[in-house]
Amino acid sequence: MSDIQCTCKWNPDRHDDDCPVSLRQQLDQKQADLDRALARADACQREAQIWKQEARTQSAIVAEIYQELTGKTGEPGDWNGARPLKQAILRKQAEAVEAFLSDLREKQAAQESDYGVTVTRSLVGQGQLEQYANRLRQQADQLENTHD
Repeated sequence: MSDIQCTCKWNPDRHDDDCPVSLRQQLDQKQADLDRALARADACQREAQIWKQEARTQSAIVAEIYQELTGKTGEPGDWNGARPLKQAILRKQAEAVEAFLSDLREKQAAQESDYGVTVTRSLVGQGQLEQYANRLRQQADQLENTHD
């Protein structure tokens, strides 16, 4: 289509809007715009497919965690949302605090027997840790006792 001739009467360097050369340039520009839009649409579709797969993967991970923590399948009728996960996390936190306290008490008892000194500041901190562990367990119990 290179045989398109200019029909502009007054100025062949600037084409009129209805000149075949101008129309060809406009058509080429529109085709380039269309090609860019199609390429972007393809890229968006590929990105959406990737996101869809990532969502499936994340869903499978959550389901596996749910099944591991609750021993349930997570199927409709056997799914309690995030509540069992929250309960398990709260109980694990409480267990970790209690294990830390137990270890701390063992070390403190060893120091007391070696040096014959009781550290009262440590006892205050232990009481606060015990309260924290109890609050964690209470929160887990409240979750267990609430129903949707």
